[in-house]
Amino acid sequence: MWSFIAAVSLVNTLSAAFIVLGPLVAKRELGGAGPWAVILAARGLGELVGGVATVRIRPSRPLLVATLACELAVLPTLLLAAHASTAVIAAGALLAGAGPMVLNVLWETTLQQHIRPAALSRFSAYDWFGSLALQPLGVAIVGPLAAGIGITTTLYLAAALELAALTGLLLIRDIRTIGAIDRGSASSPRRMPRPAQSQAATVPVTHSRCGGRPRRSHFASVGVTVGPDHQQRLRH
Repeated sequence: MWSFIAAVSLVNTLSAAFIVLGPLVAKRELGGAGPWAVILAARGLGELVGGVATVRIRPSRPLLVATLACELAVLPTLLLAAHASTAVIAAGALLAGAGPMVLNVLWETTLQQHIRPAALSRFSAYDWFGSLALQPLGVAIVGPLAAGIGITTTLYLAAALELAALTGLLLIRDIRTIGAIDRGSASSPRRMPRPAQSQAATVPVTHSRCGGRPRRSHFASVGVTVGPDHQQRLRH
């Protein structure tokens, strides 16, 4: 759990580079509000497509797929730093919108499959607070940082650190190996019995995050009932 919270907190803090500096780059290099609106609209469309599409897929290793998908969120920041055209940045934003939604759906489903109902609310509280708590800090510091080292350097630095944080999660064995539970199965050695309505949740949530989840020892403290464990999820 703490591995995930640390990674996602860093990613969400660094995502402020896109949020704060993106409009400035659009004004100076892309033509103003119109191109920036196109980029944001593309991102919103990606979120819709990613959330809906993920309802239909059932990957055997959901947290591995979720982590890899979330790495797409770095694309618009990199493309802004590279002075790409509006069309190219919008294409990257489309993918960047889809990636975190894929992560959200797979993460929420895995969370409800592998955590006892009695511990689910507490675990979710740690998860959401940790995922979003430092985002305002990123918004506050990215402007002064860009003034000191330059906009392009700040964008590249933020994108590199985001990618490093997400890729680092793949070093956690449980993130690479934990599997989905077959909802058609009457029982599973990896979960405790629970009410039918809480076995799986595949509805996209309104926020998003990217990251990885804890090891077995961390999960045990909040009621996880997994063998080789792990979990995960981003907000940009």
